[in-house]
Order: sequence, then C-alpha cells, then structure tokens
Amino acid sequence: LDGDANTDWQDQVFRTAMTNNHNVSFGGAAAGADYRFSFGYQDQEGIVKESGMKKFNARLAGSKKFLDDRLILTANVMLADITDDNAPISNNSGFEGDMMGALLKANPSQAVRDASGKFVQPSNTEPNPVAMLEYTKDFTKTLRSLGGVTAEYNIFKGLSFKTVLGYDRSISNRKAAYSKDLNVTSISGIGRLFIADVEIDNRLWENYFTYVKSFGRTNFTGILGYSYQSFDQSLRAVEFANFATNDLDLMINNYASANQGKLGSAEGTNSLRQIDELQSYFGRLNFDIADKYLLTGTLRADGSTRFG
Repeated sequence: LDGDANTDWQDQVFRTAMTNNHNVSFGGAAAGADYRFSFGYQDQEGIVKESGMKKFNARLAGSKKFLDDRLILTANVMLADITDDNAPISNNSGFEGDMMGALLKANPSQAVRDASGKFVQPSNTEPNPVAMLEYTKDFTKTLRSLGGVTAEYNIFKGLSFKTVLGYDRSISNRKAAYSKDLNVTSISGIGRLFIADVEIDNRLWENYFTYVKSFGRTNFTGILGYSYQSFDQSLRAVEFANFATNDLDLMINNYASANQGKLGSAEGTNSLRQIDELQSYFGRLNFDIADKYLLTGTLRADGSTRFG
C-alpha cells in the first residue's frame, strides 16, 4: 500500500560506526625478575543504531627466578569487564522475522511516525524496524578472568619438572526488555523481560617431567606427565511478562511491575548445571640419531566423566 512517504529504512537503522581504543602499559626487570602491567579501554559502536560494545581490560605478567635460577615462577593474569548492547537481531525469529528481516521488506512509502509522533506499525507481520529498536533494550554484562601460574624446577642436569595451574572463569548477565507497545505477535500486548545468568569455570592442572640426554651422536628426550581439567557450567534464566509499564528501564529495574502470575509461555524459569572432568596420563620418547633419523614413541590414556 502507498503510504505517501519516502522512507530510506536503511538510513533510519544504520549509522557510520566509530571505535575508540586506549591502552597504557609499563614494565620492568631487576634481580632475576621481570613484570609488565597493561590497561585498555575500547568503545566500539555497532553499525546498527543502539548496538555496540564497551570493554575494560587489565593484564599482569611476570616471572621470578629462585635457588640460583633453578626454580622459575611465572604468572599471567587477565581481567576483562565487557558490556554488549544488542540489537533485536536473531537467527531463529520465525515467520515474522527480526529487525533485519523487517528492514529488508519494509514499505518505503510508509512513514516512520504518524502526525502525532507515534510509530507507524501496520501489522505484526510488517513490523516497523525503527520501533523495534526503540521498544527494545537488550544488553549483556560479562566479567571474565583468565590466567595461569607456572613453576619449573631443574632437579639436576637434564631432568626438570614443570607444573601448570590455569583457569578461565566468566560470569555473564543478560537482560532483554520488550515494550508492550511493540506490535509483534510474540511480544505484543504483554511487555516481556528476559533475564539470564551464565557462569563458566574451567580449570587446568598439568604436571610433567622432562629428561634430556645425549649419547654420542644420539640425543634422547623423554616426557612423562599427568593432566587434569574440569569444566563447570551453570545457567539460571527467568522471564517476566504482562508489565503494567512500557518504560524499558523500569521493567529492567523493577520486576514487581510485571504480572507474576502470567509468565511467558516460552521460558518461564529454567536452570541447569553441568560439571565435566578429564584426566590424562601421557608419555613420549624421542631419539634423534646423527641429526638424520628420528624415532618417536607416544603413549596416552584419557578418562572422562562423560563416559560410563
């Protein structure tokens, strides 16, 4: 239908995105020790309006030698605080489509707003992509720490022992609010808030001996070790519906304004936790003969809690 307008929907939704990066670092070394600290900030706009990412990160790395340089301790730690502002774009939006689908099929003769300033929303199958941006607030906050500590000790000439402790932990919280003013069947008329908390905790512990020896023109290297890994993941999600308000910030910060007796039919509440563990024993023998022939033998045994 001819709406007697001339709307460039892509111009209404897209923008020229800017990115700012700022980094500072310093380090030093003295008396068998060295260190380096760095801090960074990134502000990245998305090409879709209202979308983007902000990230603060800090990193500390250093090492120190002890016992006449026979023992070396090394540490590396990273911490990041990330905020993602999401646009209403998905890959499983159904026949109604998401914002990108609405953008591609939007009628260019349709105005963005009517004379009173309200969004023009012809039907739930022809949503207004600008209204989808305006009536949606979706962001994810993630705190991630990643690091490791290594200790290596030279027991005697040719024989050394190394142990490695590593971890990767992240805590994410997503809040997505959809105003009751948005004319999309799956959201329209109810006002919906979806909240999800995800925690991922991965840990690693490796230990191995290394022996190096030369016999004439033959060089021998042997490794014997043990490894343990754990993977701990948990999810908690809840959905509120039928909000009395259409204020997205109030929906996000005041759950009591929702009709708690009418949760959305899709998620409602959900939670899960899964812990997996992996243990491994390994060994390897290398013979290098006259820098011409290489003979290698490897043996490894793995056990996982995913198996009976």
